[in-house]
Amino acid sequence: MFTEWKSTDNDCCQHIRRDGRQYELIQYVWFDVSDEDFQMGLHPFGIMTGEVNLNDLTDDEVIETIKTYGQNMFDIIDSYGYATNEIIAEYYMEDISRQSLIAQFDTQEEAEAFIMNYIKE
Repeated sequence: MFTEWKSTDNDCCQHIRRDGRQYELIQYVWFDVSDEDFQMGLHPFGIMTGEVNLNDLTDDEVIETIKTYGQNMFDIIDSYGYATNEIIAEYYMEDISRQSLIAQFDTQEEAEAFIMNYIKE
């Protein structure tokens, strides 16, 4: 059973929850949308979700994920202690290619409201 959602980054309304070593993340991202893009139906704020089971990651994948943030495993353990797995999952899922776009909005307020409603369900 998943834990309650936990806010992890207010700048993008990022929230994370877990069930053992299975993590789920939701956040908004801002896209630099031109007027032409907007006319084609694209919106500047996208709601992204992602999931990862840390049991499915190889040691090399974990090391590469941490390296992306200029850190190593010792840095993560030293800085986050018991929350190390959560940080690894968060770092892994913050790669936008590992997320799914589930909604788009024109304003940050709309994006935040969607996320707050999503995590209440």
